[in-house]
Amino acid sequence: AVLQSLTNHRLDFAFFVGEFSQPTNHELVQQVLQKIDYYVVMNGSHPLAQEAAISNGMLREAAFINRPAQSRHRRWLDDEMAKLGVTLNNTAELENPGVIKYALLNEMGVSILPAYAVAREVERGEIVAKRLASGELTRPLLLTWVGKRPFSSIQRAFLDALATVVPSVKRLL
Repeated sequence: AVLQSLTNHRLDFAFFVGEFSQPTNHELVQQVLQKIDYYVVMNGSHPLAQEAAISNGMLREAAFINRPAQSRHRRWLDDEMAKLGVTLNNTAELENPGVIKYALLNEMGVSILPAYAVAREVERGEIVAKRLASGELTRPLLLTWVGKRPFSSIQRAFLDALATVVPSVKRLL
């Protein structure tokens, strides 16, 4: 629906987190803005909170709070875990990171979330974020737009403002 809104010119830009196959509409252009780090996250009182990094075995054993099976995040995570030979012990499926954080704060298990989703809670010491011992988990942040039209002055102003946070955007101007 978002891609359709772009091609119908109801949207100027769209942001997507995660792998996204090249749009079939060749008018659309995608640019990776940055990589987003994902961490194994848990309440500070969880036994795994004391570990330097989380091994595949530790993750396999933990009560895991996951996203619903039909979500893009879940499909990505299932694929990444399969590459590592890890089957998660899903004990709950919750709709969004906010609800998952609430479950974590109430000591219901562990999850894997993007750094930006838990930054405030990590800063306050309510949630602990750990890397997987087997390697980093990252996903791209993508900017998508219709490439055949030159940018309007408003679009250029938006990209210029975005470039102050994501310097790679400057090459689009």
